[in-house]
Amino acid sequence: MFGTSATPIRFESLESRRQLAADFMASIVTPAANATLATGVEHAAYVTVINAGTAMDREARVAVNLYASADGTLDPSTDLLLGTRLISRMNAGESETEDIEFVIPAGLAGSTQYRLFALVDPANQFAESNENNNTSEPVAVIFGSGSGGGGGGGGSGADLTVSLNAPTTTLRSGSEAKLYVNVANTGSSSTSGAALVEIYMQVGEGANPARDTLLGTRSFISVSAGETELEDIEFIVPSGIEAGTRRLYAVIDRAGSVSESNDSNNTSEAVNATFGSSSGGGGGSNADLTVSMAAPSVTLTTGREAKLYVTVANAGSSSTSAAALVEIYMMVGEGPNAEADTLLGTRSFLSVSSGENELEDIEFIVPSSISAGIHKIYAVIDRAGTVTETNNDNNTSTPVDANFAASGSSGGTSDGIDLSVSLAAPTLNLVPGRETKLFVSVTNSGRSSTTTPALVEIFVMNGESANPASDTLLASRSFISISSGEQEIEDIEFIMPSGLDSGSRRLYAIIDRAGAISETDESNNTSEPVNATIGTSTGGGSAGTDLSISVVAPTSPLIPNIEQRVFVSIFNTGTGSVSSRVGVELYIMRGSSPDPANDTLLGSRTVSRISAGERELEDIEFLLPSDVTAGEYQIYAIIDRAGTVTETNEDNNISATVTATVGSALRDLGGQIGRTSVPTTVVQGTKVSSASVSLTVSNLGNQN
Repeated sequence: MFGTSATPIRFESLESRRQLAADFMASIVTPAANATLATGVEHAAYVTVINAGTAMDREARVAVNLYASADGTLDPSTDLLLGTRLISRMNAGESETEDIEFVIPAGLAGSTQYRLFALVDPANQFAESNENNNTSEPVAVIFGSGSGGGGGGGGSGADLTVSLNAPTTTLRSGSEAKLYVNVANTGSSSTSGAALVEIYMQVGEGANPARDTLLGTRSFISVSAGETELEDIEFIVPSGIEAGTRRLYAVIDRAGSVSESNDSNNTSEAVNATFGSSSGGGGGSNADLTVSMAAPSVTLTTGREAKLYVTVANAGSSSTSAAALVEIYMMVGEGPNAEADTLLGTRSFLSVSSGENELEDIEFIVPSSISAGIHKIYAVIDRAGTVTETNNDNNTSTPVDANFAASGSSGGTSDGIDLSVSLAAPTLNLVPGRETKLFVSVTNSGRSSTTTPALVEIFVMNGESANPASDTLLASRSFISISSGEQEIEDIEFIMPSGLDSGSRRLYAIIDRAGAISETDESNNTSEPVNATIGTSTGGGSAGTDLSISVVAPTSPLIPNIEQRVFVSIFNTGTGSVSSRVGVELYIMRGSSPDPANDTLLGSRTVSRISAGERELEDIEFLLPSDVTAGEYQIYAIIDRAGTVTETNEDNNISATVTATVGSALRDLGGQIGRTSVPTTVVQGTKVSSASVSLTVSNLGNQN
């Protein structure tokens, strides 16, 4: 029997199937060896996870646990679990560095040495080619005494409580789960130290954290007097929990890091939760999946990247526990026929809870074999029948129209590229020294898409009309690619400069002021001005604050036109804390010494709530400017260049320079199988009498 493009092709190997499997490894980047970590305050450990295998579901989320061991040997059943992080989209060969935030309980103080371990996929959720390398090398640290419960965790008038919402879906062993907690401060003082919330499953009568099973944790950095916060806590359900109804509860600040007027109300009422096994065919018999698709608002150009949106719903009374695949097809006949139609793109939905609605995008390259014109497209969910459902007849969406065009001919109203930008008037006062967010709308009215980043800048007018040479630059953001006919609405975040006078001012935005992109019309790149009110600053830090910053030298070359990430370490060596948000900027040096006025700004971000003695490792993401050629450069960072925070020493806000290597542009070849005619089962080492495959290859890189 022979199939077509829509028929799943199963390749059976004579070798073990585990050769095509994920292989997760973890390493701890920070804290540094022999660092002292104070109790009762929040810390962040940065962990790098690598998938060294040859395969992985693109949508899979893998858990990483951080443990503290007193004897130097990891034993997850007895060692202290400090925190958990879920990482998604770990493709074969990919690495990702993420932070895990945690608070060290006060009972572990006393200058005692512990070893930190990172363990990836602790519940063995994924089959791997090597299950013996999931644990990182240990990092020795010292748990020292912190400020304790009485000094700095909160005023004596703070009073924290927590409640846990009963889960509405079954918690399945080995699967991801999300529970919601309400944290409230009913006292008269705000907290200044982090308060840890833990969720437990009772294994006996009543709540007993020393005995019960810890499911997940989350830190609440600051809770204001009278404030109530609703937050989620994500975790992987341990595989050893038996199916049935169990009792869950939450505890806040069990270590006593925050000084409170009442410590007897920190444990929530227990709620019932239903636990199920990981097996059972992908869903209860009462699951019912449906999918709908929104008609694309822009033309789909062959050979170009496209993004379509689907809504997946589970109208049944049971949740799914296995992944459900959504496929998008283009009709080639009178009605949907997945076995004959053209497959455009796919996406897996790992778990769809009962009653849940999810809106997600599916990205793909439009096959070059599609002819120009209007075609019908539709989506199908779980065509392979992986999930057991009460109704399998509603898994195909209603077809919608999509406009397809050949490469280089689609989209807008004029030939070539034509960019314009508009700026939304701010609804709040812009206060110097405070973080601000403005929204811009970028449109490409031409028939061609951009292939190089377009920079959008926001200015404050200093005169009667727009003049970037003399006006005050507030912020900027790069738009990597803008398709023909596309409109994007994005936010731009920045710290308002401290030197602006209060009162009503005019703001405007400009796109591609440097002329990096050739356009059919260059006269519409400046937006209409909008009114904004600039308020007065209320100041930043408390007496004794002293901020400094250093840059972690990049370990791999920085590549043009690809998103880059550089890490900076921020340290408050003073005795006062910073309560407002502070700007951090990363520069590439153009002269013999740092000169922000003339050096090239690579990227910026804001950080907040830097306590006395605290150190934070943060990342800055950016795109290299097109005029930065291959070679070695010096880069540096500045913290609080706007002078938002009053410090005891303003002379140490610029980091030392580090060397960064800029590499050459890259090619990125991607392939897509179009229509095929091959046997549905192909066994390795046997001869196939007749087969044909149509393959579309695209270069998604920045060099031909």
